[in-house]
Amino acid sequence: MTLASRESYRRQLPRGPDPWIPQRERPVKHLTSKHLAARKAFCSSNGRSIAADTMFSDSKYFFGEWTAHSKAAVVWAPAGKPPVRARTQHADYKVHAYAGITRHGATDLIFTAGTTPDPTPRSGTRRPRGAVPAAPADPPKSVSAAVYASEVLPALLSAGDAMFIGERWRFQQDGARAHTVADTAAGHVNRALIAAHARLIEPWPARSPDLSPIEKAWAISEQHLWSAEHLLWSDIVSFKAALRQAWREAITPEVCKGLFAGIRNTYAVCSRGGGDNVTGWGRKTKMAAA
Repeated sequence: MTLASRESYRRQLPRGPDPWIPQRERPVKHLTSKHLAARKAFCSSNGRSIAADTMFSDSKYFFGEWTAHSKAAVVWAPAGKPPVRARTQHADYKVHAYAGITRHGATDLIFTAGTTPDPTPRSGTRRPRGAVPAAPADPPKSVSAAVYASEVLPALLSAGDAMFIGERWRFQQDGARAHTVADTAAGHVNRALIAAHARLIEPWPARSPDLSPIEKAWAISEQHLWSAEHLLWSDIVSFKAALRQAWREAITPEVCKGLFAGIRNTYAVCSRGGGDNVTGWGRKTKMAAA
């Protein structure tokens, strides 16, 4: 019997007529009548126009090596058929990245709170005898409205201005707590930042990742990250470098153009289906229950 390493399996599974790819399990979120109505109305009113002048933005966690005793959230499954049962995630390191995509192309990745810190280099000086070492500050585990306004939004909006030179454009974000544009101090800051560059698309329908092309971009880049033989990593530093390279290689202007070309058909299918969940994208879109 020929013994094969885990790496050999990882390289061979994506190949062939019926490829298996690493996919993240996702919990099924029930859509209420209110959700369905909002999704149908949004798709009906935006299907013909939203692709032309919009940046879709979102964030995603990418996980590196998994601990030996953990239950990996990335599992191998037939392409296009990700499992739907959520599992507990335990990873040695992770990266929380924001990005935006338009019909012109994609922004760079923006690494933010929730990312495992880079290792701290050892100091060349000794601590005085008897001195108590300072406890390292715990990095924030998630993005706050302040971090979003200071680190994420300016980078996304500046990139949008560069892509839509001389054009009026629109900015999409989901309803995450840090993205607030409500009548609060943090909301006023975020809303003012967006208004200085673009027109905010609101309201974005809740529980609608299937209507955002950047979700497809995340899936494409993650598949490329795990299947490309030249992308290697051994720690958080090299993992972030591999992730940046995978994003640049996989999410090209041509890929973005294709994703935006599929919005009209995707939204039409969702609208005809009463706002229910859809799978696929563009011409391959169908109702999730079908």
